[in-house]
This record gives sequence, structure tokens and C-alpha cells, in this order.
Amino acid sequence: MKPEQARLAEALARRAHEGQTDRTGRPYWRHLAAVAEALTTAEGRATAWLHDVVEDTGETPATLSGAGVDAAVIDNVETLTRRGGETYAAYIERIAASRNETAIAVKLADLDEHLGHRASELPASLTRRYETARARLEAAAAKATRRLS
Repeated sequence: MKPEQARLAEALARRAHEGQTDRTGRPYWRHLAAVAEALTTAEGRATAWLHDVVEDTGETPATLSGAGVDAAVIDNVETLTRRGGETYAAYIERIAASRNETAIAVKLADLDEHLGHRASELPASLTRRYETARARLEAAAAKATRRLS
């Protein structure tokens, strides 16, 4: 995948999330940038920039496609988009069961960013939920790695 996809995704995400802030009041794009920095491929970085865009903005897979986002990135974003009525546990299980290595890696980076420098700002219940999710996704990632060897 071409590096231009990551730049396109960044521009789209910054525009779509404009004016949004995270729990601490930081511009939301900073969270996205931190997640993207943890990924090593253009597909991973593009997915990281867009991982919340369908769930949290007016963007849709169709608008992303129309803007030139690669189909693989859109598939990853759809995997990472929590569906209406879906419990958090079911959402994490769906990502783990997807065997989508890029989506799993992005969600792990997302959880790491939440649990990292901002962990002290999270309620204990949310920290436990993120830690449980992280453990489940790490197991899925390890299983995928063993399958490839």
C-alpha cells in the first residue's frame, strides 16, 4: 500500500474530527496521531487515523471510498467500528475473531494509548475493561502469528 494512503487518512480524520476533544480536553486528533505512530505500515497508519471516524463522525465507508481510501483500509475501519447495540465485550470478541491482523494491531495500539500516559485519568472500571480487552486481543494476535509460522 502506498504511503499516500496514510497522509490521505490523516487529512480526512483531522477534518472529520475537527473540534472534537478526548476525555482530557485534548484535540481528538492527538489520540489518533499517537495510535498511528505505533503502527509500522502505511495500511496500519491509515487505519489508525480512521479507526474512529465511522463511529464518531458523519463519515461512512462509502464517503471514505469516494475520498480515495483503499478498500483494505475501509475493511479494517469497518472491523474496528462498534455497531449499535453491540456490547464492548462482543465488540472486542468480534475484532479478535476477525483474524484481521491490521485491525487487531490498531486496536491494541488504541488500547495502549488509552492505558498509557492517560491511565490515571480513567475510572478504574474503564481501566479494567481496557486491560481485559488488551489481553484478549494479544491472545488473538499471538494465535495469528503462530498460524503464519
